[in-house]
Amino acid sequence: MYRVTRPVLPTPEAPHTTSCTVTGRGREDEDTDEDWPIDRYHEKGGVPEEEHRMRCCILLLLCSLCSFFLLGVWCANVVVQWDDVAFVNPTSSTTQLVINPLARRGTLLHNGTFEALKRINRDHVRFQGWYPYPKLVVAELYPPSGLHQCATASQNNTIYLQCREGVISGIDFASYGTPQNSCGTFAKGKCDSVNSASVVESLCLNKASCSVQVTNSIFGGDPCPSIPAKWLSVQARCSYASNTTSWDFSLLDPLMEDFMSATEGHTHVIDLCTPPSWMWNAPPISSLPQDPNQLVWNYTLGRELRDASMQEVSSYYVRVYEWYAKGGFVDEFGKYHHSGHYYNITYWEVLNEYDLDPITIELYTKIYDAVVLALRKVDLNLQFIGPASANRNMADISYFLNSSNHAPSVPPVDYVSYHFYAWPTNNITQRNNVSVYLGLFSQADWFLGQIQQIQKIRSTLSPSTKTDIDEVGSMLVGDPPNQPNPYPVPLPALWWNAAAAMYAYVYARAQPLGVEAMGMSQMIADPDNLPSIAMMDWSTGKPNARLWTLIMMNDHLGPGDKAVQTSSDDYDLFAQAYKTTSGRQALLLVNKSLEKKLVTIQQQQEGTASSSSSVTLASGVAYYTDETTGEAGYSEALFR
Repeated sequence: MYRVTRPVLPTPEAPHTTSCTVTGRGREDEDTDEDWPIDRYHEKGGVPEEEHRMRCCILLLLCSLCSFFLLGVWCANVVVQWDDVAFVNPTSSTTQLVINPLARRGTLLHNGTFEALKRINRDHVRFQGWYPYPKLVVAELYPPSGLHQCATASQNNTIYLQCREGVISGIDFASYGTPQNSCGTFAKGKCDSVNSASVVESLCLNKASCSVQVTNSIFGGDPCPSIPAKWLSVQARCSYASNTTSWDFSLLDPLMEDFMSATEGHTHVIDLCTPPSWMWNAPPISSLPQDPNQLVWNYTLGRELRDASMQEVSSYYVRVYEWYAKGGFVDEFGKYHHSGHYYNITYWEVLNEYDLDPITIELYTKIYDAVVLALRKVDLNLQFIGPASANRNMADISYFLNSSNHAPSVPPVDYVSYHFYAWPTNNITQRNNVSVYLGLFSQADWFLGQIQQIQKIRSTLSPSTKTDIDEVGSMLVGDPPNQPNPYPVPLPALWWNAAAAMYAYVYARAQPLGVEAMGMSQMIADPDNLPSIAMMDWSTGKPNARLWTLIMMNDHLGPGDKAVQTSSDDYDLFAQAYKTTSGRQALLLVNKSLEKKLVTIQQQQEGTASSSSSVTLASGVAYYTDETTGEAGYSEALFR
């Protein structure tokens, strides 16, 4: 997910949509206060889900924006050639649960969210621990309170030292130059400033915490002018050391337990992407809010780790993995922590959106290698995903997929991952203008071109690597954290419809490009935290059009379906037909315009007379027909 840094301006008022469902009848169905029917989404039309599945052969989705803006009815023609298979769909359409207080037990959204995860019924569901809620996602919030505290920082950066208890009573090692090894075994290298210890002592002794700028001037000049790259390593001694740790999974465990239960029988992508902030060369956070549900946007990450050997961060992830997959772990001081968890974890994604924090792809790759090598010692079957890129820089992706940039013993990357969020406008005054939402599709086309480039890079540099686009969504300028809280303006009802249609379009268009997994982002968001990407309505606990779209597609389409040649004579009408693995024939339609579409569907199949039928696509209308019985009808999404 993106960290929003756009300017904040007032937005006009607009009607709010609370949820949508799908019914076998039409608009005469009235919403009620009962729980939304996650197990039978045709219930309000009187057609139980299983009966509907037996009756429906050709499905359709989504989605015009013209339900409230009828600018005219346009004619379009779709031709389906059922005997001409174009490709086999390789793509699993899934989602992610980003840890949010609204997913905790006892909240309005909890039950519906985890029921929806069950209903989505796909592999590659992602469990992501994003940084704004550190008490929920970080298992070791504070550094071990041991005798020694160590840090390393490169030239022109800053080193930070702190004692959780007592003060810094001694400097056991300090070297500015080319020191070697890691904490406990530091040694001077060929280059060493004679002023190293005295400078660090003058800045740090008898303080609970201190910082040292790593520059030539601080240390009295360049100790080795012929050596361009220098760094500082320090090992400090604390006056009081109780050899205790801050390991605590009590808030994270219930979320993981509910996630694993809801996705049982499927593969998972675990991405606890927020390392403790104290592992970075960054100013220490003196205190965190008492309330774990409170946002902490300044939970900082540095640009380099304080332990250049990567042992500290890789050991953290080994212990987290062992807590959830091996029943427990041994901490930094030899104490065993028992969890009783033995989850079957298939995929581990390393960090998230390194390019927004930002760190370089070179440092990210070193962290990835360290984590992979450490975790492979625990579980050789575990597969790894990275770099979870936000910006999809082609040079970065090429670097990461090039095996020569990895440690020799690191196997090829199992999945390359990256993200995409479409912004329909950069003008906040247009935020609630539904006509600008058409821009989602032009951005989607641009992104599809990037997918093609990345697939070529993948096939050239790492042909065994697969692709997981694990965040695909749409976002409006002005979302918090920059927008004043609480979020003052409801989103237009058609925003959810447009965002749902964009995802369906990208999902279908990415299939022939060979993408193995794609995730709609994200199950839960709220007025204080990127509300426009939500799939659940935070005020009702019910799904919006985005979640219903994902459920509808997954009920009828999936990996292994045979996509057949399908053509549309209207640029703004996307069409793709499938022979599904269940033996049905399905047609996906996406109306990318504000106009109503009167669509004539001509079907051609050897040994069968050509047939045609018509359907009018309005907002969220689904069309189906059964080729055996000739039965046809509408399945309409009601946006309330």
